[in-house]
Amino acid sequence: MVKKILEQRRLSIKSRILSSVMMLVIIPLLALGSISMFLIYLSTISTLKETATEAANLAGERVSWELESYEGIVGSMGMTARLARDDVSLEDKKSIVDERVQYYGLSEGALLDASGFDIINEIDAGDRPWVKKALTGETCISDPIVSRTTGKVTVFIAGPLWEGGISGTNVVGVIMLMPQENFLNDIMNTVSISKSSLTFMVNNAGTVVAHPDIEQVKNQYNAIEDAKTNRSAKGLASIVQEMTDSKSGYGTYRQGLTSKFIAYAPVPEVEGWSIGISSKTSDFMQSMYVGIIVVIVGLAISIALAASITVKLAKSVGEPINLCAERLNMLAQGDLGSPVPEIDSQDETRILADSTQSIVNGMSDIIKDVQYVLEEMAQGNFMVSSQKRESYIGDFSPILVAQREVRNQLRDTLKGIKVASVDVATGADQMEKASQSLAEGATEQAGAIEELLATVENVTVQVHKNAEDAIKASEAAKEIGIRAQESTETMNEMTLAMSKISEASQQIGNIIASIEEIASQTNLLSLNASIEAARAGEAGRGFAVVASEIGQLANQSAQAVDQTRQLIEASLNEVKSGSRIVEKTAVSLKTVIDGLEGIVGEIQDVADSSENQSQAIGEINQGIEQISDVVQLNSATAQESSATSAELASQAINLEGLVGRFRLE
Repeated sequence: MVKKILEQRRLSIKSRILSSVMMLVIIPLLALGSISMFLIYLSTISTLKETATEAANLAGERVSWELESYEGIVGSMGMTARLARDDVSLEDKKSIVDERVQYYGLSEGALLDASGFDIINEIDAGDRPWVKKALTGETCISDPIVSRTTGKVTVFIAGPLWEGGISGTNVVGVIMLMPQENFLNDIMNTVSISKSSLTFMVNNAGTVVAHPDIEQVKNQYNAIEDAKTNRSAKGLASIVQEMTDSKSGYGTYRQGLTSKFIAYAPVPEVEGWSIGISSKTSDFMQSMYVGIIVVIVGLAISIALAASITVKLAKSVGEPINLCAERLNMLAQGDLGSPVPEIDSQDETRILADSTQSIVNGMSDIIKDVQYVLEEMAQGNFMVSSQKRESYIGDFSPILVAQREVRNQLRDTLKGIKVASVDVATGADQMEKASQSLAEGATEQAGAIEELLATVENVTVQVHKNAEDAIKASEAAKEIGIRAQESTETMNEMTLAMSKISEASQQIGNIIASIEEIASQTNLLSLNASIEAARAGEAGRGFAVVASEIGQLANQSAQAVDQTRQLIEASLNEVKSGSRIVEKTAVSLKTVIDGLEGIVGEIQDVADSSENQSQAIGEINQGIEQISDVVQLNSATAQESSATSAELASQAINLEGLVGRFRLE
């Protein structure tokens, strides 16, 4: 069953040819197509980078050119002598400025004095950085800002006004021009590389200074600052950061779900300004998509043609092999009658079909011949011989030899069985008689062993009872020992109590000594008081009476203390006597306990010996039971052997009759 499952899982020749050829064709085609699509993608991206970067450079150059032209206008006006002269009226100066503004298409012009005050518009602009820089003799362009006068977003171009109109002399004022509001945005709108592209410009801080959306300029949008709170602006912010470093390059970012790119380049001659061109990546991928589609279609057509050719090749080779393999599989399963498939090809598959025919026919002849020989032998004919000797060729010839050997060996074996059956019958009769004698003797031994087993069981019961009595005596002795031990502990506690009483009596003696000393002192004080009272005469008579009473109390205290000492000393003597009696009693109990421990140990030894004897007798009992079992088994075996011998003799007779059915030489 397992083999059949494995064969079903095995790929056919046709499938292997199909898979191999398709892999050899499809993998290179897919690799070639992938490489082609990758090259198309690289070419498109490279062209896009070059085109966008070049457009950014051109836009930057245009902005630079525009600003340079305005710087040239400011420079030429700064060398106008009439604007620098004090004797020229303000009206004439304003007329000159307005004329230049109108001529060059500017939004506004201004003339500032040396302090930065706009004398035309009467505005103080001295705090503005481009004015300060112009006062130092340099032409300066400001970032786009909202004009204070017009409120419009504009750029200021400021340059020095030279004394006498001679460049390099003292700066006596500032010429400041304002181009049209949206001139930078107009430049951004003219630069386009696709339908969705836009051009913008940032300063060195990343702030937008020009954009098709004027609101971004007015609001001074800065992607770098926006990215700090808006994660979606991080991609754009990283590119703007590159722009602030005055670098040229190309970068991509995502705006929502839209992929975009930016090509950027610095604006020449303007410090910190950089121009960028942004567009959707998809605007430039149309040609790439067309190229990829062409490659995919070409791959599909090539794969289809290769598959068609491969199928035909696999069919012409695989089907004949499969048919022959199926026929050989049927032969392996025992099918000798089904026809062999006919193959019309002139290649190796025809040879395979002819070989299959030869194998099937040859195997059929051999198997049928073997079947015939075995059937005759099954009928008892051992004189049979092969009818298809010519079919046993090559490695099949040992089958014919083995067939003959099997027939001869079986024939000789049956002859030997026939002779041996007579000997078996004779020996079986003799074995039957011997087995009967053995069974009788085993039965007598079983009876004797049963009597011995009963006696041993009685002895076992008595020994076990002795062991139990010894254990009980040992436990009683242990209990007595425990009680004696408890008495000893009680005597020890009594001894300790007597010792504490003796210590307390000694402490009371110490207290009595203190009381005696107090009484002695009191008596001395009473004597001194009596002397002082006698000296005092009548005035001290009352005090003498008190002193006399105190003296009597002191004498009584001394007598009481003396009696108490006598009682305590008598108590101490009695306590010492009791302590000696307790110690003697404790020693006697210790001797009794030691004797009991010895008796308990000896009783325990007796109990252990009785238990060991009980166990030994139990083991003897088990051995006798095992001997009884063996004797009974021998008796049963002897009886069975006797029955078997009788049966063997009967079967030997039957065997002789069966062998007589075969035809032997």
